[in-house]
Amino acid sequence: MRLNRFVPILILTGMATANAVASIVHFDFYVDDHATVSIDGISRGSYDAVPAGNIVFDADLTQGWHDFSMDYANRYGTNFLALRQQYAGDPGISVIPLNDFRSLNQSGQYINGLHADYYNALGGSYLFSVYGEGPIDNGALSFTTEIYEGNIGLWAGTFGPSSTFEERLTGQMYISGAPEPSAGVLAIGGIGLLLLTRRRRTVPR
Repeated sequence: MRLNRFVPILILTGMATANAVASIVHFDFYVDDHATVSIDGISRGSYDAVPAGNIVFDADLTQGWHDFSMDYANRYGTNFLALRQQYAGDPGISVIPLNDFRSLNQSGQYINGLHADYYNALGGSYLFSVYGEGPIDNGALSFTTEIYEGNIGLWAGTFGPSSTFEERLTGQMYISGAPEPSAGVLAIGGIGLLLLTRRRRTVPR
C-alpha cells in the first residue's frame, strides 16, 4: 500500500480582496503657536506655547473619509501651520495633499480642500471664509515674507507673517488603505489562484 499524500488543486477564481484597512498613520502638525485638532470628534492633541511646537500622534483609521477639525491661532510673533502625515512604508513625512481633504462649498457640494473660517484674534470677531483651503503648509518664512498654499504671499490674501488671527478648519480627511491578502488566495496578474489541498486515498494492489 502506498502512503496517503496531499495533492494540490488549483482553481482559477476572480480577484479576491479583503476589506481595505489603513495602517497606523503618523501625524505631525507644526504649530506656531496655538492649535487643537480632532478626528471623528475625538481630540487628538493640542499645542499652546511659545515658541512654535508640534502636535504629534498616531491614529489607526479605516480607509475612507473621516471628519476633521482644527482650531488654529497665532497669538505672538510669527505664524505657521503645517499639516503633515506619514503612512507605514513612506520614505518620509509629507504635507497632506489638497485631494485628501474635502468640505462643502456655498452650494452644499463637496470640493477639494477644507472650509476655513477666519477671526481677527483667538475668540475674536468673524472676518471671512475660504472654501477649499489646502494643502495646509502656511506661514512666515521670515518676519517680512509669508507663504500660503505653496506660494509667496499673504495668508488667505490678508494676513502677514506677524499677523494675529484665528482660523477654524473643518471638513473631512481621506485615509488610504491597503488590501490585506485573503487566506489561501494568491493574486497573480489580476486573477486569483485558490490553493486547496485534497487527501488522495490509495488502495492496495
